[in-house]
Amino acid sequence: AILKSFHNHPIPLDHLMKSLSILSSRMLPLLIVALLSGVVSAVDVARDLPRVIQSISGDLAYDEQNHLAKHTLVFDNANTECLHLMKTKIQKRFMVEKLEADRFDLVGLEGDAYDRVFGPYRTENSGCLVANIERGVDRDLAGYVMPEFVFDSAKDGNIMDWYTQRIAGVEICLMNYHSHDHPLQIYWRKPDGELVHHMSMLYGNRHTRCFHTFLGHQFVAKDESDPANPFVVGELTVEFITVKAWGESPPSDNREDSHSFEAEIEQTLRNEWKRHNIVKRSFSPLGFKKGRLPKDVYAALGAFYYNNIENVVREEWTSRGVFVNW
Repeated sequence: AILKSFHNHPIPLDHLMKSLSILSSRMLPLLIVALLSGVVSAVDVARDLPRVIQSISGDLAYDEQNHLAKHTLVFDNANTECLHLMKTKIQKRFMVEKLEADRFDLVGLEGDAYDRVFGPYRTENSGCLVANIERGVDRDLAGYVMPEFVFDSAKDGNIMDWYTQRIAGVEICLMNYHSHDHPLQIYWRKPDGELVHHMSMLYGNRHTRCFHTFLGHQFVAKDESDPANPFVVGELTVEFITVKAWGESPPSDNREDSHSFEAEIEQTLRNEWKRHNIVKRSFSPLGFKKGRLPKDVYAALGAFYYNNIENVVREEWTSRGVFVNW
């Protein structure tokens, strides 16, 4: 009771000492232990609280190329509902899902940082606002977040549904350029290390397999063409939206040197000219007007490119013609 009173209503030190002087020698050690326990508990609570920032470009962690080093889950630090959700939902999940926890920073926003992230989404009816800033985004674009990565408790329901489906859950696409003759066998590695067969994957771009998984999940690609001597071709730990190929992609076009590209270009021009009067103009009133991409879209595109720059493969273009529409 004394400890609770002391935490809720701090009292002057001389009053505290006078109270202690009337305690029996038997009770005093118990009180000291209780006070020390309270101090430790208070320290633990303070350590668990997310840090608070006012500058997206100045206060977050960036790599040597000035791209965000970790996924960063941000929230309105002035909103008591947000503080409650972070403590009882997000941090509670991180205690269980260690692989996810290692890949996120959890940060409260105030001032300019709050305005950059939540300014476009804040309304008079908004509840708790939470957003995810993707790993890999350029420093100058960090904080410009696409709508699906923003949560508003006033209209989006359960924060954990949003978090698991749109933030921790990501899409990955896998390709086999290892063997024409035998499919790669893809396994998911469980947290205890056991490998569970996930799928077989045939060769080439048209057999790309895309699916949703979670950050931190691990996959192993095996060549089992010789059942007696299977071997690992590669492994992948999911860190972001990913496109990954194992093996070397073939040349984009492998037509013979004797092929006449000049003749093909000329024939294409004739065909397109015949066709241009047949095409129905169905574009919007905006037409072919040029403009800048919204910053949130450009930020997401840039993050995807930066994160996957080591996973580049050549596009299979054989027999697809000599031009492409952009």
